[in-house]
Amino acid sequence: MKKVLYSICGIFVIGIISFGIFQYTRHFPSRDMAIENYIVNNVPYDSAQLVDIAETDTTDIYYLLLRTNGSDIINTTSSVKIEETVFGWKVTDSSIAPNVNLSKYLIDSETKELR
Repeated sequence: MKKVLYSICGIFVIGIISFGIFQYTRHFPSRDMAIENYIVNNVPYDSAQLVDIAETDTTDIYYLLLRTNGSDIINTTSSVKIEETVFGWKVTDSSIAPNVNLSKYLIDSETKELR
């Protein structure tokens, strides 16, 4: 009976350790590293560069403002969920498109400067 109990406890401990290692490999120690990993793995453009992160009216949901293909202006946005957990930072696709004020990123068509 004791052997069975020790075996069950051992399997449980191994399961918890495996879960922790799995979660740790999917999270990053810093927010910037998590965002960079998201851009590299999920944005379909080869040369996407992060310009800024715009806050929205929804908690933990942000817009990544990206510049692609050598462009001088922001030409792509990505709605993402950025969250910090006990394991680190994680960035995932957002299933909702929240409201955001992007007026400070508007570019004057004549001068090509930010308004």
